[in-house]
Amino acid sequence: MEALDTFIMPQQFKHHLERHEIVELDDVTILESCHDDQHEVKGVGYTTQHEILHVIHGRCKLTIDGRNIELFDGQSILMPKHTILKYQKMGAPYQSILFFLKDEFIMEFLQDHSFKEPWQKLTTPYAIFRADPLLDAAFQSMRPYIRNAAQTSKELFRIKTFEILLNLSYRTKGLPEFLSNMVMSSKIDLRLFMENMYIKKMNLKELAEISGRSLSAFKREFEELFGTSPFRWIKEKRLQTARELIVHSGKRPTEIYLDVGFEDYSHFSKSYKSHFGYLPSHTLRTS
Repeated sequence: MEALDTFIMPQQFKHHLERHEIVELDDVTILESCHDDQHEVKGVGYTTQHEILHVIHGRCKLTIDGRNIELFDGQSILMPKHTILKYQKMGAPYQSILFFLKDEFIMEFLQDHSFKEPWQKLTTPYAIFRADPLLDAAFQSMRPYIRNAAQTSKELFRIKTFEILLNLSYRTKGLPEFLSNMVMSSKIDLRLFMENMYIKKMNLKELAEISGRSLSAFKREFEELFGTSPFRWIKEKRLQTARELIVHSGKRPTEIYLDVGFEDYSHFSKSYKSHFGYLPSHTLRTS
């Protein structure tokens, strides 16, 4: 067993610049991702903005809403904001381009383009696009601009991203409606959200914001759903996870307290004893 710290996208990419080239605009974030080593990169991610992922080289396995997806060279996927996904990147190198789009950008796109073909509803909470030479060329054309962002105007990045959306829309008749629905949907299921976020070192205001709620609505809905305060639930959930890690991994308490969201071992140890009635070292000895 391991505690997986959910990777918040696109915000946390800023802390991994050694593997990513990032361009940030007011309503779009674009990045090129490259992993050159032989090891698989896997984890849990959460999208705070709508995401387009295009695989240039390698293979990407995703699990979204219990559905398993596998993307190969030249394939793409569009996911709405507030998507929680498991990912596994494979390939030496693994290369991809990602776009994170705010509601305003998608609304501007839909307002500026008229789609005469009848819209068809998509049956999944995401849209997958098969490999296509012209579509791949559109994505590949972004790479020189990303790598020379300082010499590229913001407006050109926006135009190129509109071009990507236009290419995707003409290849999938249901996409304009899907895009419209993505903008209309603003909240994630709170239980699912908290089960993936309780380890994050974030205050309640930050958790409320990325869940699509005001702070007051977040607190109210939380207490209605869980029957306790967010602070108490998060603390108890972290302690339960810590106990499971000690029992099933055999790691010492000093090796896992940071992994479950605690910053100070003394505080962790006291909280553990208060909750379970004995010290974490006792759990290790008896497991």
